[in-house]
Amino acid sequence: VLVPLRQPMRAAYESLLRKAPRATKGVTAAGLALVGDVSAQGIEANLQAAPHGSAAGDAVGSGPPLDARRTAAFTAHGGLWAAFGLHPWFKVLEARFPGASATSVASKVLAHHTLCNPFAYLPGFYLANGLIRGRSWQEIREKTEAEY
Repeated sequence: VLVPLRQPMRAAYESLLRKAPRATKGVTAAGLALVGDVSAQGIEANLQAAPHGSAAGDAVGSGPPLDARRTAAFTAHGGLWAAFGLHPWFKVLEARFPGASATSVASKVLAHHTLCNPFAYLPGFYLANGLIRGRSWQEIREKTEAEY
């Protein structure tokens, strides 16, 4: 049923990327973050609700309610990071390592994972997520130190 829609949807998305790349990437990432966090919370709830030795699926719907503030934090951070972090960063990488050769791709991946992720993405994630969720500076710092 969706196969006939795939080409027009792809063309529309590519058109939006050309017309408004930052906004398109931000909205797309926010939507993916929202779906991802709601899914993750559902899985976590099922795992917490499952009695020892039973299948997690046996306890569907019996876990804690959705943490809307957490979902808002993930959604906002995902959209803003894609639009204002990744969009310009990937332009820098493409200018520095142009093309799609194995060397260019490896250089982009290496730069992204050794520079961007540890020094921009992860600190920004913990800070933004903590602030949006109403955490104190001390709580944000403790969570960052415990997980990062």
